[in-house]
Amino acid sequence: MSERVSQRSIWTIFCPCLYDTNAGDYTLTITINGQNDANTGGDAGNSIASATPILPGSYSGYMSSTDVRTAYSFQASSGQGIIITLEVIEQSDYDITLYNPNGVLVHTAKYYGDDTLEYPADMPGTWKIKFDMFRVGITTNGRRILRLWIRKRIPSKLLWVEL
Repeated sequence: MSERVSQRSIWTIFCPCLYDTNAGDYTLTITINGQNDANTGGDAGNSIASATPILPGSYSGYMSSTDVRTAYSFQASSGQGIIITLEVIEQSDYDITLYNPNGVLVHTAKYYGDDTLEYPADMPGTWKIKFDMFRVGITTNGRRILRLWIRKRIPSKLLWVEL
């Protein structure tokens, strides 16, 4: 029997036993894997200064009440469109902030649940994104899926509406 658990919780394991003349020993193995943010084998950077470099693609990660901030960096050229989506797997909420290569905060996405941020890169270089966990709901732990796209172009005049 094998079971993969993706949610932090307290689990009870029952091993039903019946009287059997062929009864013997059994082995129970429990493996707890640490974080593997964006396939790094560990925890991604927790600040803009220590942002973990990534390429455009889809990544998974995990944040908890003791790890409420994660930051990534990526390359974009002037005129390209930066599109970031964050899919929340568990009942948690995240805020996304985007910083240009000069370290200036240029845009945020602060919605409950899944977030999408789109921004036209106005300069080349290393851009950074930061996720902050906003503690709401029944849990303060949460898996997330990050998708980063760098498109050739998105409109330079976007209308952002935050509800």
